[in-house]
Amino acid sequence: MLKNATPGTSRQSFDEALSLATSDSPNKRAAGAIRLSTFWTEPSFERELSAQLASMLELPGSDNRFVRCRAAEAIGDAMPEPSSMHGGSEETRSERIAGMLYGSSKTWSIGSVTQRNIELKSASPDPIGSNDCVSELDATREAIRKAWRYLRRANLNDTDLARIRLYEADLEGASFLRANLGGATFECSNLAEAQFDDSNWTGIQTIRSANVHSATPTTFHDWAISRGAVDMTDDQWDTWRPHRAECND
Repeated sequence: MLKNATPGTSRQSFDEALSLATSDSPNKRAAGAIRLSTFWTEPSFERELSAQLASMLELPGSDNRFVRCRAAEAIGDAMPEPSSMHGGSEETRSERIAGMLYGSSKTWSIGSVTQRNIELKSASPDPIGSNDCVSELDATREAIRKAWRYLRRANLNDTDLARIRLYEADLEGASFLRANLGGATFECSNLAEAQFDDSNWTGIQTIRSANVHSATPTTFHDWAISRGAVDMTDDQWDTWRPHRAECND
């Protein structure tokens, strides 16, 4: 459920949450991330929220692991409702926020979360990968995973998505050029028109029941079909997926 800020939300209350999120105490930072998540309902704060929460994903050290996870959770709170999904009443809002966080494969803009993933990947490669915020790079993957309801046309080029769990994610039109996909899970996800050129897509762990309609390159498409993926239009997949047992666990 989308968390609502107190009626009559003011700049002052937002700044108070921001002050918590940037304090010297990990506990206060975590509390600040939770408070900041309540401001997603205010469009005027979206850009600042995207930047601040993304910056918290790269707080170093084990003491900040909980903070990183709370920041990833707060990012996921931007689009938690079914209405945030494709065809929902909040889709325009989801597209706007997703662009800030994950960029766009239409304009090749880079989002605040993907930018940090790319920078951290270059600074300290993580060949194992997880979604548990153990490292700063892990936290960026978790922040991507948490937005599974709306990653349409996300620009994930050059990212490290090792072992990311994108089960049921809507990644229509997303771009994974040169991305590290080793051990990634795309089961039941929507990958229609997604681009996988020059990524290590053969390392994907599972892609069963994912929609790869018009995904490129054709070698990826054919490989995915041979491993249980399907090919249908966006609308057909939206209708078909809920009736698949493996997509309703």
